[in-house]
Amino acid sequence: MSKYCKGVVFIVFINLLACSTNEEQLDCEVFKTPKPIFSIIDASCTDSIGSVVISNYDNSTTYSFYPSGPVVSSVGIVRGYLIKTTYNVAAEKSKCISDTATFFVRHDVIIPTFNNEVSAIFRASCATLGCHISPFPASNIDLSTYVTAKSASLNRTVLQSIKHVPSIGVTSMPPDAPKLSNELINIVECWIQNGAPE
Repeated sequence: MSKYCKGVVFIVFINLLACSTNEEQLDCEVFKTPKPIFSIIDASCTDSIGSVVISNYDNSTTYSFYPSGPVVSSVGIVRGYLIKTTYNVAAEKSKCISDTATFFVRHDVIIPTFNNEVSAIFRASCATLGCHISPFPASNIDLSTYVTAKSASLNRTVLQSIKHVPSIGVTSMPPDAPKLSNELINIVECWIQNGAPE
């Protein structure tokens, strides 16, 4: 009987030690620190900086970056990162560390070109039969080729027309059709702002 009691006491003693030495580990399993979730907005013609935000940011959590360098503002905005660099990030709260999250910031502005983006927009909405296409383009504005579209677009009339900006001598385009989407207008505007590359 005394052998049985010693075994019970011994087992309880070991379990108590295990609980006290692994208490933090057990708490971390129950109260797991959330893995950071990143919201990345790449730079564009309308936003030359872009942004990185930890969307599940918690101001009582410490965020560690590898490679080091970035810091997190009091509202979760990440600053001090390098473009085209992959970062591994862990969140630590009450000595509990999250799984590692990864983010990559491209942030190089992709400038639209006539051949890749703009030509398709003009063909679908402007350079159609009876409108801005050779041999007799409306208002003498030909948007069917790169050379003629660039020439017409750099004088700002094309952009004012597709943006429906009221101005003397400017007609909203396309006529008798809905205005182009903001996304398409932004592509054309970005193309013009960057010198209308082919």
